[in-house]
Amino acid sequence: RRRLPAYVAGGLPFAVVLLAYNAWWFGSPFDFGQTMASRAIALRDTGSEDLWSGSLWENLPRLFADPQRGLAFHSPVLLFGFAGMALAWREARYRPLIPLQAAALLLIVVAAKWYDWAGGAAWGYRSIVDTAPFLALSMIPVIERAVAGRLVLALFGAALLWSAAAQFVGAWSYNILGWQEQREAQGGPEAGLRWRWMHSQIGWHVANFESQRAGKHGVMRQYVGNPRPILHLSAPK
Repeated sequence: RRRLPAYVAGGLPFAVVLLAYNAWWFGSPFDFGQTMASRAIALRDTGSEDLWSGSLWENLPRLFADPQRGLAFHSPVLLFGFAGMALAWREARYRPLIPLQAAALLLIVVAAKWYDWAGGAAWGYRSIVDTAPFLALSMIPVIERAVAGRLVLALFGAALLWSAAAQFVGAWSYNILGWQEQREAQGGPEAGLRWRWMHSQIGWHVANFESQRAGKHGVMRQYVGNPRPILHLSAPK
């Protein structure tokens, strides 16, 4: 706690520069480039510029269990982090991990309230990917028990292998254009594909691995060296 003032003071110069940049280009210190772009996207997709129109009750389950983008499908090993969170309250030696729970919970609630719970066209649980380090550290109490028990170790190992394989598929074959095309073919925008178990993101890319990998290289060649910006934001008049 004694080091907190120095820690905050070290970040202040960067915060001042960022706020000044926002005020100059976007008209307000608290309007960021991502915020400006998100308002335009929200207006296009939802008819409103309200960025916090998401429903907690609808989006919280989707963030974890949706077959398209849920954490349980793309990184099931991180679910052990929630078991570790419970164990941290039971054993004093794990109490230093408790503040990580507050950080993870806050990130999850913010993502659920965001107008686009899935985080746009991306691979996996983009909107809550920042919780991964907190959940990984929260697994420490579980890992100790996994090593001591065959059943827990087998479940943990299987979840770890699945999680690594899912990220391998995404890193090597995810093609934003191909994914967009199949979504449109299966019923339009992403909102219409929620909870459609037969059209999981992982399964579709496994089935079309080679074609999507080739398409991925084509997209990369299209944008590398392209002098035109992908997104342009004009300064306020």
